[in-house]
Amino acid sequence: MKRWIALCLVLCLALPLAGCGDWDEMEADPLRELTDYYQPENEAASPTPVTDFTLPWHPEETLDPLTCADGWPQTMGALLYESLYALDNTFTPYPVLAQSARYDAETFTYTITLRRGVTFTDGAPLTANDVAQSLRRARLCDRYASRLQQVKSVESRDNDVIITLHRDNRQFLALLDIPIARADVAGAVHPLGTGPYYLAQDEGNWLLCANDNWWQQKTVPLERISLMSCKSDEAMLYAFSARDVHLLRYELTGVDDTIPDLRSDYTDAPAPVLQYLGFHLGHQLLQDDAVRRAISLAIDRQRITGTYLLGHGEAAQFPIHPRSPLYPADLALFPTRSEVDATMTDLGLMDGEERWTLDLLVYSENSFSVAICQAIADALARYDLDVTVRALPWEEYLSALAAGEFDLYFGQCRMTADWDMTSLVGMGGNLNLGGYRDETTDQLIARSLSATDEARPDALYQLCQHLQETCPIAPLCFKSVTVLTTSGLVEHISPTAANPFYGMENWTLHMAE
Repeated sequence: MKRWIALCLVLCLALPLAGCGDWDEMEADPLRELTDYYQPENEAASPTPVTDFTLPWHPEETLDPLTCADGWPQTMGALLYESLYALDNTFTPYPVLAQSARYDAETFTYTITLRRGVTFTDGAPLTANDVAQSLRRARLCDRYASRLQQVKSVESRDNDVIITLHRDNRQFLALLDIPIARADVAGAVHPLGTGPYYLAQDEGNWLLCANDNWWQQKTVPLERISLMSCKSDEAMLYAFSARDVHLLRYELTGVDDTIPDLRSDYTDAPAPVLQYLGFHLGHQLLQDDAVRRAISLAIDRQRITGTYLLGHGEAAQFPIHPRSPLYPADLALFPTRSEVDATMTDLGLMDGEERWTLDLLVYSENSFSVAICQAIADALARYDLDVTVRALPWEEYLSALAAGEFDLYFGQCRMTADWDMTSLVGMGGNLNLGGYRDETTDQLIARSLSATDEARPDALYQLCQHLQETCPIAPLCFKSVTVLTTSGLVEHISPTAANPFYGMENWTLHMAE
């Protein structure tokens, strides 16, 4: 069966990507193999009823939310730990452990007051020192270090956490969706949190138990969640296919070519993972802003997400997620093929007199990304642009990027919810690989971060308008993360990128007695 699904994926990825908006009509799933396979009638008859909701885990691996591995530990961690702020599905922050926050614009200092009455699952009260210690540790761990580079110091005083920054950022609270564990976490494999569940043992078996002292006092749908030891991702996927494990958070368009059992229910959550086309501005042709804009306009982003990401993503023309209320939708351009042809003709890129050769670099491990790049190359071949896709293994890809050995490259980065674009297009940004240097861009980025809530939409609008004109990169889409659940088991699931159990109090579970 998996070989049959893989064949369907190959068929979809082999379809041509022609261009923009109304150029050609083609279904995203033309043969409907995947669509049909998702339907309930393709499930095996009379599956074994679910009597015990189960998640995968490995007891020897840490659940420390700051140092744990990606994957199942983070899925479990969403039930065990909470953060000062969290993000909803529009990437808007809302307070969780924080009661309120004050900002001093002169000293770049936030004073965050904690909620009263919050306890860890053993009954010990949450303190400002617990929070400060977690944030200090987060500054040193790979997962959160980059977003916290702007932090100068973290202190605790009474019931307040004081965070001083190196620069003015009035959107910093959106970065504080960092899980908080008790301060005595050093060396703990399974540190305590303040979430709706806690880790326990029953006759030698590990499980999650509902936290009766949870400060949010919401009713959770399960008093206990069983845990099944899975020592590898392959074992976890097999357990899910066998209906022994009932929920997975999975990237269906990731580098892992292992396909989970699609006879399940799936719900996508918008994720801040931006995919984009980068330009080397040292190339004679690509030094021209107008040429880069024309190449960007020639890419059909809707078809990329619909066909090449199988719908698990959202097209975007700016480095802000389209779900965000700050996304400048009215700036987006959707030219027809004839309009792009006219632009290319004006630039002398459609007269056939001289053809330009461009090298497009991509990492080979992700077949979806390679297919997207080949589709872009095919679309640009209509013009005087011969684009060769060069797919390299990850380490070689990184080395080629660092050495500037590319004309175009396929990039991916995780944006933060303050939509700080410094690393991507700012002078000296660690992801600014194409050599884009523009003082106006840096000024507009700084203005977008220092703007008040009232002024911020206009500040980001002006930044995006400038990026549209200069086109240092061509944003393509934001990928989604998928939550898979056993077919027919869970209703009203509404995950976020960070929390597959978001809104869990609204779940309806269909379990056997």
